[in-house]
Amino acid sequence: LLILGIVVTLLAPVQSVQAQTATPPPDLTIGTIVARSGDAYIAYDENTQTWEIGTDGIRRRMDYDPTIGYRLVSFKNKLTNREWLAPGSGTSAELRMQIGGQEITGSAGDFLFLGYSVKPQTNGALELDISFKHKSLTVHLFYVTFPQTSIIEQWTVLENSGTTTLYDLTALDSLSVAVRPSADPLTLYWVQGVSPTLADLKRAQPVPTLRLRSIRLTERVGQTIESFARSSE
Repeated sequence: LLILGIVVTLLAPVQSVQAQTATPPPDLTIGTIVARSGDAYIAYDENTQTWEIGTDGIRRRMDYDPTIGYRLVSFKNKLTNREWLAPGSGTSAELRMQIGGQEITGSAGDFLFLGYSVKPQTNGALELDISFKHKSLTVHLFYVTFPQTSIIEQWTVLENSGTTTLYDLTALDSLSVAVRPSADPLTLYWVQGVSPTLADLKRAQPVPTLRLRSIRLTERVGQTIESFARSSE
């Protein structure tokens, strides 16, 4: 059983002055950019172990601390200057999984950083691969940014780097985020498509069936996008 999911929560406005006046951390300096393609870029700050991937329209920032793990710390619409992460919500988990009844999250202190790599793609996109290790499990977190868009693609690859079999992967959430309140209604959109069964792999694959779905976000109500035999983005 494989469950893929994204959890999104819209938080109500926080009354504290500190939360209302919170601002996102400053942008990384131009000297930390390690790859560029048009307006798409990937940046890395070695001193703070912070990565940033984006374009002129969007910015996604993640950091790693050995004591508190790997986290999403900023997700910003650069065209409107809107920071999507809710103030006062702390940081957002980049990964949560359950293997053999044990819950593992990217914000765990025993999540060890292995390294990162950057790869340009033939269509001009830039790919970032950040790798971590948790006991015998190696996790590769992939991000791709596309020039002249506000799109960042993300997926996760799990690798058993040990000598024993890992059983019962029953949950795999690639992102959990609390969204900043807005005076305007917020709608969550996602694309869901049918994946072929194992029996279908022996025949020519049909054209994928894709559906655009949406839901209005309400305060303090979590919305989980998950899949048992489908792909959701």
